[in-house]
Order: sequence, then C-alpha cells, then structure tokens
Amino acid sequence: MHTRQKPSRKELHQRLSEAAAAMESGRRAIADSRHDRRKTAIALQAFDLDEAGFWQLIYECIQIALEDPKGCYRQPFPAKSTKSKEAKNLYMWAFSVFHDERELQIYFKFCLKKQADGLHYLHISCHESN
Repeated sequence: MHTRQKPSRKELHQRLSEAAAAMESGRRAIADSRHDRRKTAIALQAFDLDEAGFWQLIYECIQIALEDPKGCYRQPFPAKSTKSKEAKNLYMWAFSVFHDERELQIYFKFCLKKQADGLHYLHISCHESN
C-alpha cells in the first residue's frame, strides 16, 4: 500500500483553513455511510450535544488545530476513505486536539470535497482520544 509523505505545516494549515471556511459557509456534511453516521450519533451522545452543538465543537477543534497544525496532525490509516461513497478516494485529514472547555483530547477526521459551489467539509469521525 502506498503511504503518503507527511504533509508540511503549510499544507496542514491550508487544509484546516479550508475546512474552517467551508464550515463558516455552511458547506458541511456527515459522510453518507451508515458506519460514519453511527459514529457521529455516538459522538453526539458522548459529548451530550445536539447537531448544532456538534458542528460548533468540530469548528472549535479546527481552530485549536490551526494553532499547531503539525503537532496536532495524526496520519490517518488508511489515508483514503473507502466506506463512504461521498468520500471515496478523497484524502482524509486527521487531528487530535486538547479542548480546554471540555478538558478532553479530541480526535477528528474529515475530507475536503470540491463541489460546484466551493469546497465542502465532509465529516468522517470525532471522538475522545487517549
């Protein structure tokens, strides 16, 4: 299996900035596979959040990761998502951040998908990290 070289700080910062911009513009979605939707439902319950609160948490995690993209980056495995038709062959971006308000280490993973109306944030996973 081909492994991708670790992205540079500049590339990580750019991808996180693109993710934040997509979120700010409302261009976001949860990947369409049952597996990804089930994981998201578990996260909503674990974090005691409604959908709006969940998206806010993800946005906050992106902002935290922007402070130290290289230090927060976690090489996803496999690098490309294959469980969701929407995310098929898209590179996954994974980060782990410490969320001060929740006093938790949170891992989140997403893809960026080009659409006619711009880049979209495609949510794959979010959970407490050890």
